[in-house]
Amino acid sequence: MTTLQKKPAPQSFTLQGEFLGFFEPGNRAKYLQLATPKGAVFLSVSPQAQKTLPLELGYNQMIQVLVHSQLKTKTGQTNLKVVQINSLSSF
Repeated sequence: MTTLQKKPAPQSFTLQGEFLGFFEPGNRAKYLQLATPKGAVFLSVSPQAQKTLPLELGYNQMIQVLVHSQLKTKTGQTNLKVVQINSLSSF
């Protein structure tokens, strides 16, 4: 008999840093690069966040991203996905 493992609930956290750009396969902003005090990170951008990107987002601009973290039970890897992007610069 096989036991079903429950998927752990996603955890959310925010990151702040300098926006270094998008990595765009095709015409979508699927990944973004963010410079943080601990180094640069690449993060996957959710389809919902891709549709609501701030128009004034510029290179080296300070941003805050809301990230959902989910553990993949089969592989033990953590999946990070940006669900919201906010500009921290005031014009």
